[in-house]
Amino acid sequence: MFILDEDIGAAKSLIAQGVDKIVLTGSAETGRAVYQQAAEQLTPLMLELSGFDPVFVQHGADLRRAAEAIRFGLSWNSGETCIAPRRIFAASSVAELFQQTLRALVPEAGSLPVTHYQTEEQALALAAQSRCALGASVFGPIETAHAFAARIAAGIVVVNDMIVPTADPRAAFGGRGQSGFGTTRGAKGLRQFTVTKTILVQYKRRLRHLEPLPPHAEELLKAYLPASCATHLGKRLRASLRLFQALAKGRRLAS
Repeated sequence: MFILDEDIGAAKSLIAQGVDKIVLTGSAETGRAVYQQAAEQLTPLMLELSGFDPVFVQHGADLRRAAEAIRFGLSWNSGETCIAPRRIFAASSVAELFQQTLRALVPEAGSLPVTHYQTEEQALALAAQSRCALGASVFGPIETAHAFAARIAAGIVVVNDMIVPTADPRAAFGGRGQSGFGTTRGAKGLRQFTVTKTILVQYKRRLRHLEPLPPHAEELLKAYLPASCATHLGKRLRASLRLFQALAKGRRLAS
């Protein structure tokens, strides 16, 4: 184990010497630079990079809760977190009332753009204009919000809350697109730190693949493939008949 200081050169030097895996949390620019150096050594890596998280406010959402959650997201660590709210998309049916609620509860949210949307498809298309896809939040009735969350291009989506549920160690965390790749935490995250190794043991005494091919091997193969793979019953039956004939021929040749 190495304990490094904050000098970038020290990290570059260690990567150049060779490491098993690189896990980076940082900006997209830093991620590209580390990715390039890792490629030289063919070193696997996981990148958690910049976020530009959207908040979706659906028809039927608890507008006060949504506003308070945004206030929390903007104040947590002074807003310096990769999954802080950066954009708001509100259904047209609740957008005006939500903006009033937001201004009343969260004066500092004035810098966040609130975009009205008519349909979920429109909201998804607007959100997808950003190439970052780390996290997102959806506020609305549980069933509709959960269904919508499944359609959002993001590594982790929180329904009717923000940021805090992502700290659950059982929840896998990771981004897509310009927000990086790979997963930390959860069962899937633990597997990211393992390497699969396969050991195959042959117990059979006779290995037919080591023996010389029969003289009619090509004929056998041409009969076997359609007999095992043909989707039409008639073709499979005719191919099976040819296969039996080829097998009988092989027995005659062997005798």
